[in-house]
Amino acid sequence: MEKLNTFSIIFYLKKNRVSKSGEAPIYMRITYRGKQVALSLNRSIEIDAWNTDTGAAIGNGKKSREINHYLQSTLSVIYQHYKILRENDQSFTVHDIKDLFL
Repeated sequence: MEKLNTFSIIFYLKKNRVSKSGEAPIYMRITYRGKQVALSLNRSIEIDAWNTDTGAAIGNGKKSREINHYLQSTLSVIYQHYKILRENDQSFTVHDIKDLFL
């Protein structure tokens, strides 16, 4: 049975790596056809300022706006890479999507 062409992106905090300042690093998980790859976005935020359900920063403060803008930009770039790979009609993996992003 062939796996579905499922594709998703989520943003989450690595809560087990909280810094002394109380911030946790933000990670992105890309899932394609049941395979996952996670990578750090080299950004961090206080745990209380993060909405787990939406995968975004809470509030209208400068840092929250900057992080949410960065997350939206990242999401857009990943979807563009995914679209390019799909249009080429070649087989690809979640790692190919990640490699194009990096």
